[in-house]
Amino acid sequence: MTDVGPRLKDGKTSENSVKTTTTTFTIVEALKELGSCGVTELVNHVKLLKSTVHNYLSTLE
Repeated sequence: MTDVGPRLKDGKTSENSVKTTTTTFTIVEALKELGSCGVTELVNHVKLLKSTVHNYLSTLE
């Protein structure tokens, strides 16, 4: 088994946290670029699954 980095208190690795933060910033930056847009347009811009974008938007709301 390969080492994926130190574990955080919630059991996740710091690598997971970095990926989550990167995805959040990708979505926020796309919203800034696109202005007013629908979820489908945002999904096409960031190249992520619609369910993923929806979950992030729900969290950011």
